[in-house]
This record gives sequence, C-alpha cells and structure tokens, in this order.
Amino acid sequence: MIELDFTFVVFVFSFIAFVFAMKFVFFDPVKNVIKKREAFIDNALEESKKALDKIGSANALENPLEILRSAKIKATEITSIAITEANQEKEVVVKKEVDELSSKKDFEICDLEKQQNEILSNMDKYVNELSNDAVNKLIAELNVPARA
Repeated sequence: MIELDFTFVVFVFSFIAFVFAMKFVFFDPVKNVIKKREAFIDNALEESKKALDKIGSANALENPLEILRSAKIKATEITSIAITEANQEKEVVVKKEVDELSSKKDFEICDLEKQQNEILSNMDKYVNELSNDAVNKLIAELNVPARA
C-alpha cells in the first residue's frame, strides 16, 4: 500500500504557496514592466515610420538634382560664414598681439637706454681710474717726483 508522509504534503503545499507568492511579488511586476517597454518601443517605431514616410514623400516630390544644388549652396554659405568669422577672430588676435609686442618693445627700449646710460657713466669713472693708475705707474717708473 502507498504510504503518505505528512512532511511530503506540507512540502507540496509550501511549494504551491511559494509559486503563488512569487507570481504576485515578482512575476507580475516584471511582466508589467516588459509590457510597458514593448508598448513604448512599438509607439516609437510607429512614430519613426510615420516620420520616415513623411520625409520620403516630401523628397519624392522634389528633384534629386535640385536637392543637391540646394545642399551645395547651403554648404557654401556655411563655409563662407565660418571663414569670415575665422578671419575676423584672426584679425582681433593679431592686433592684440601686435599691440602687446609694441608696448613690450617700447618698454625694452627704455630699459636698454637706461642700461646704456649706466654703462657710459660707469665707463667714464673706469677710464678716469685707469688713466690715473697709468699716470701713477709711469711716474713711479720714471722716478719723477709727484706733483700735487
């Protein structure tokens, strides 16, 4: 005869309770999230198809050569504007640098003139000292009595 152990019955009921608890706690929320994502993706796909159809129908009405011409004209305009802006910016930067170098040049010239004047004044003193030393040595070598 078949014997049923009561622990087996408890195990079966606890497993069934666990499955129902997981269904409400885990599986249903996950299923809802998946459904929302699918709906969002489907809506986005549908909108993109509509937009693509609009663009396709608008482009079908226009001549492809005309589209290329207008694109080339727009590209030329954009590049000319960019070149103009770059030239203006270049002029501003160059003018700034030239002004800065000019002011530095003036400052350096003044500094060099000061140094030149100092060197000349020091050179006059040095020449006087050297000439006095030379005269004194010459007098000492010749044994000439010094005059006051």
